[in-house]
Amino acid sequence: MTRGPWSFASGVAGDLRITSGSALTELATASEGVPAGTAGFASTRALTEVLTSWQERLGSVRDESSRLKSSLLAAAKEFGEQEVRTEQSFGAVRRK
Repeated sequence: MTRGPWSFASGVAGDLRITSGSALTELATASEGVPAGTAGFASTRALTEVLTSWQERLGSVRDESSRLKSSLLAAAKEFGEQEVRTEQSFGAVRRK
């Protein structure tokens, strides 16, 4: 496998997956007790909507990052293998 841009991008996508997963956990922990602690306030509904929205967004980022990591890693492998084949074919030409 190459250590080029496709591998690098795959690593970044993996890091983003981990970070967004951690953010989801932190968000859940930070929001524990908010509904009970804000019961009766007009802002409770808005807080719940915002929380749900961020959970959905971060979940989407996590899921898409995971998918991208796999795809980018596959591209890195394919391009890396193609690069090796290309180098080998040029090597054969140079030896003639």
